[in-house]
Amino acid sequence: MQHLIIDHGNTRTKLFIFEEVIIVHRVVIVDLTLELLTGFLKSFPHVSKVGLSATGHFDDSLKIFLQKKYNFIELTHETKIPITNHYKTPKTLGKDRLAAVVAAHDLYPAQNVMIIDAGTCVTYDFVTVSGDYYGGSISPGLQMRLRAMHEFTAKLPLVGIEYLLDFIGSDTTTALQTGAQYGLIHEIEGFQKMYVQRFGACKTLLTGGDALFIAQHLVHLQIETQNDLVAMGINVVLNHHY
Repeated sequence: MQHLIIDHGNTRTKLFIFEEVIIVHRVVIVDLTLELLTGFLKSFPHVSKVGLSATGHFDDSLKIFLQKKYNFIELTHETKIPITNHYKTPKTLGKDRLAAVVAAHDLYPAQNVMIIDAGTCVTYDFVTVSGDYYGGSISPGLQMRLRAMHEFTAKLPLVGIEYLLDFIGSDTTTALQTGAQYGLIHEIEGFQKMYVQRFGACKTLLTGGDALFIAQHLVHLQIETQNDLVAMGINVVLNHHY
């Protein structure tokens, strides 16, 4: 049995085909239309159910099509999920954060799990071994840190991300890069330490666009990289309903 998982963001849509819990196909589409979606699904005639998480606007015609043809669920703040969400404002909680937490608990149900999503922003979330989620933290991502130092000052240049072994910058460019890079590394180390102090040992998962870059600096923390954590979480919710 195959499932279609749709992770719809503000600028692009990720489509995943699952066979039960295994991803067998993935594609990224910049502008998802009904024509593109129906064409894509013709290649996967065994899809029987569809899960959607939409951060950006998702066209109603696409949703109506999916609701009529498949067992369909959209992840919202009202969707029943296999963990207990204690977030005080569930309507404002990012669906990607919620899906990642669900996936983390499903992957490691016998452990506390800390989830770090390193994208435009860096989010920190934590789910207990009992499946309780209370919230987390949000901070600027690597690119945002570099852009902020350029845009909110008069003379600092805009520099790119570069892997640097030495934490001491030898010129303005490397000073900016090490400040952003190692500032984030120490932030991650600090958050993990605080969670361990409060809850005890935990598994740490790293996902997001900058995950592989950041992971190079965190080998001492035994962090596991999971690139498709959000899609996996939507799939868990889908299986929880059908």
